[in-house]
Amino acid sequence: MGQAAIGETGTLARLTRFVMPVLLVGGLLTVALPDVAGAAGTSLLTEPFTNATTSTSAWSFPTGSTGVCLTAGTNTSATPVPDCQSSGGDAAGSGALQLTTNGGNQVGTIYSTSALPTSNGLDVSWDSYQFNGTGADGISFDLAAANPSDPVPPTTTGPAGGSLGYAANGATPGVPNGYLGFGADVYGNYENYAFSGTGCAGSTPAVPESMGVRGPGNGTAGYCLLGQLNLATGLTLDSKAPTSRTGLAVPEEVVLNTTASSVVASASGVAVPVGDYLFATEPLKNGAAGTVWKYVTGALPTDPSGVPSAWLGSDGLPLEMAFGWASSTGGSNEYHQINLLQVSALVESPILSLTNTDSGSGTLAAGSASSVTLTAGVSATSTVNEPDAVTVTDTLPASLTPTLATGTGWTCSISGSAVSCTRTASTLTPGATLPPITISVNVSATTGSFSNSATATSIDASPASSTDNGNIRGATSTSVALPSNATTAAVGTPVTVTATVSQPGTVNFEDNGTTISGCGSVSATTTATCSWSPGTTGARTLTAILTPTNTNYAGSSGTDSITVNPTPASTGTSLATVTSPVTYNAETQTFTGTVTGVSGDGNPLGTVTVNYGAGPTQLCTSSLTASGAFSATFSCALTASQLAAGTYTSVDAVYIPASPSSSNTNYSYTTSTSGTDSITVNPTPASTGTSLATQTITFTNTPPSSSHIGDTYTVSATGGASGNPVTFTVDASSSSICSISGTTVTFVAVGACKVDANQSGDANYAATQAQQSVTSSLLPQTITFTNRPPSSRRVGDTFTVAATGGASGNPVTFSKNASSTSGCTVNSSTGRITFKAPAGTCIVDANQAGDASYAAAATVIRLVSEKAFLRLVVYFANDSWALTGHARHQLNVFAVAVTRDELTRLSLSGFASSTGTTQRDSFLGVHRAHIVEAYLAHALVPLHVKNARYVVIGYGASRFAFRPYTAARNRRTEITAQ
Repeated sequence: MGQAAIGETGTLARLTRFVMPVLLVGGLLTVALPDVAGAAGTSLLTEPFTNATTSTSAWSFPTGSTGVCLTAGTNTSATPVPDCQSSGGDAAGSGALQLTTNGGNQVGTIYSTSALPTSNGLDVSWDSYQFNGTGADGISFDLAAANPSDPVPPTTTGPAGGSLGYAANGATPGVPNGYLGFGADVYGNYENYAFSGTGCAGSTPAVPESMGVRGPGNGTAGYCLLGQLNLATGLTLDSKAPTSRTGLAVPEEVVLNTTASSVVASASGVAVPVGDYLFATEPLKNGAAGTVWKYVTGALPTDPSGVPSAWLGSDGLPLEMAFGWASSTGGSNEYHQINLLQVSALVESPILSLTNTDSGSGTLAAGSASSVTLTAGVSATSTVNEPDAVTVTDTLPASLTPTLATGTGWTCSISGSAVSCTRTASTLTPGATLPPITISVNVSATTGSFSNSATATSIDASPASSTDNGNIRGATSTSVALPSNATTAAVGTPVTVTATVSQPGTVNFEDNGTTISGCGSVSATTTATCSWSPGTTGARTLTAILTPTNTNYAGSSGTDSITVNPTPASTGTSLATVTSPVTYNAETQTFTGTVTGVSGDGNPLGTVTVNYGAGPTQLCTSSLTASGAFSATFSCALTASQLAAGTYTSVDAVYIPASPSSSNTNYSYTTSTSGTDSITVNPTPASTGTSLATQTITFTNTPPSSSHIGDTYTVSATGGASGNPVTFTVDASSSSICSISGTTVTFVAVGACKVDANQSGDANYAATQAQQSVTSSLLPQTITFTNRPPSSRRVGDTFTVAATGGASGNPVTFSKNASSTSGCTVNSSTGRITFKAPAGTCIVDANQAGDASYAAAATVIRLVSEKAFLRLVVYFANDSWALTGHARHQLNVFAVAVTRDELTRLSLSGFASSTGTTQRDSFLGVHRAHIVEAYLAHALVPLHVKNARYVVIGYGASRFAFRPYTAARNRRTEITAQ
């Protein structure tokens, strides 16, 4: 392995870095140019991360990662990467991918599901942002070897803290099959030997604001430091004070030169020799954007331990690599964000293509057997052929279970939900496609949406991914029925068509494929009806088409058949409404009406006879008068002596056609039709056509604006001119909501109380009714805290909150509000609060359920806890520096308390005897403090506390805190932790 190199290059450095000697050859001035190529190969991936969605769906989160999101947009359920907040973040086009906030103890890791080919080299650049915090930990860009026949990213992230999500930390494994990890390390532990796996040589702990490169590792072995660079004073990878990333971009670049010649990195302008890696950053200078690139280079590791040989090329380098970023916070923190990713091969490479479709064109039936079709090839935009084997991988969602994968020339395997198909090497020209791969799937019986992403890769090409988004819909049924199973109908005679559906929605009724007028979108819960009037004779097919309201269900249709026969021309015959009361003392009553034919016929002519009763008794006859196309009117007068006083409910107007036949087959003039009306004859004289006068009821009370169960109010109203009293009743529709006694209304349940006011009529005025509606609601109840919280609390303290509720009698329960920043716990029944780390605000919810009369109640109490503060004094015997057994026991107990309360700042003040000089006593005090520090650090390791920070101070004779200056008091070390 070659020695890592470090350096810098700025604008001037990039212009002068490669000036070569000037040679005078044969009188000609010749410049010897370097054998260095520019990094200008095929673009493999462009992902700005600046919008509400990613440009590609090829992203995944390993186990252990939480909170990764996009700062632009408002969809916190977006896939594959959600937005950070639903209330609005950065404007579209100006966002970033956020790995962590500035909260403590976070781990954010993201990997691309598209592996990168390495045979043509890689040039990866992006902008990083670390800001608004206390300075921890950093961001790592990680590469891991991938299986060429199934190139999936790591499913777990590495440890947090100084490992930056890549390297192992003791018994905690690092990234599986890790190859290289590039750390932009703010806190300063990434280069620390403690954050390596086994088998690594010791290294000097790094300082904050440094760059580090770690090599291959697997499990808890490897991940050794290959190179590091500590930035000079004034140069930083972060800016702690600003609350915005504006102006704080730190460009970063990683180059892997696996080609046959040196290259110049596209962003930093640094020359990268054959077989080397480059890690370059352009750090901030005094908190502003920098102008000088800092970099670390070294030889690419070969034959990484633990990586299967089939994953490696003949040069010992991984054929394909997964990549991603990891970041974490602990006791210290910062925002960690990236954007503007660009990945390119160093030389021209093939560009793959992939299409991904399902057999239902995006809509699959729940519980069905369906299929997914993947077609890979070479993009028409590619400038070179693809000579190598192509692998297509598809990890299907849980709703699609693969059962078989086949394709001509493809070798396919299925492992759980993952399908991998490989086709042996053959020369594919730009625009060419390979035979399709068909994946048979069983579709889940559960409805909903699905998203299926597949990837095509090779060891030298730009990968391609394709996502098929769709819905799984449940089956529905729709049937059509005609009244009384009718098999025939008549032209122009309305027929009621009924559709029965298994899902709510809208129904479109069709007659022989044409929507029936007025029945194009009929609402249906279980049934829908349509009134259909046939227009022509013959066999007809009636169809009902359901569009479900729930889009998770497919539409369906049902049909029925009917034969339409000729119709009598007199359809629609009816009597005009007869005005009552009517008398016949000296007046006549006239019946009027219209006889309507159907389209295609002329005016239906003939006579109309008005009859009533048995026999029947003929009252009058009228000849039809043409009034317009397909209709004719009649007028028939009764004499005053024809009817006695009384009510006649069956007065018929019978139409008799003038001709027995017609040339239009849609009509039959051989059958007469009739219309029916009723008439009332009063015994007292009145003018013909007069009707009872109307009267109006007016409520005179003001209904209550809000009412509760048990409330009452008085209703009052004035009536019309009949003079009859106004009486009040509860409407039948609200009999369970309220009751009435006289004019007093009482609410007995929640809902709308409807009170009917009625006034009867007389010979001149009609009866009338008015209605008043008042809505009642549940009674409110209030929760009251009955004790006051302590003025100050520390981690480890407890407090029992007490509260009384309202009249429902239900118990008051307590819970921790999700917005609490404290690690407190709350006993739901007793209200006992235990303040745990981290310190912060503990918000407690008090809730009381309602009942049939009282609404539920809720309130909150805010409690703030402070971080624990521990103090211990360790005494030394005589002038000895050795710790006694009792002192060791004290320190072990102290270490457990430090761990429990998550304390990291430890101050040790050592005191020495006053018998010597101040300088000597200070030195002895420091030495004693170091003895305590060493034992305490040893005691913290089994408790997994490795990043506690110590401040060691020694005091001599002039700084004794105890008086009198007794020897026993001065041989001590005091420890405080917080």
